[in-house]
Amino acid sequence: MSSPAPASLVSGDVRTHNLSLLLRRLIADGPSARSELATATGLARGSVTALVGLLTASGLVREAEVVPSEGLDGRRRC
Repeated sequence: MSSPAPASLVSGDVRTHNLSLLLRRLIADGPSARSELATATGLARGSVTALVGLLTASGLVREAEVVPSEGLDGRRRC
């Protein structure tokens, strides 16, 4: 699990930190379900969903079609 954001960060900084955290995880691990990203980063699933939406809208990531994977029942990958 990655380290949490420092306490001195303000809201915008926290969002930037969390976006960076997700991007680094996707680069390191490749396509991942949001639930996997939440577990790996320690972020709430709702936060991951919102952040992936921002990353998708900015063109930095794209969602793949449903990919059946062992134990995941075909969750979409980012």
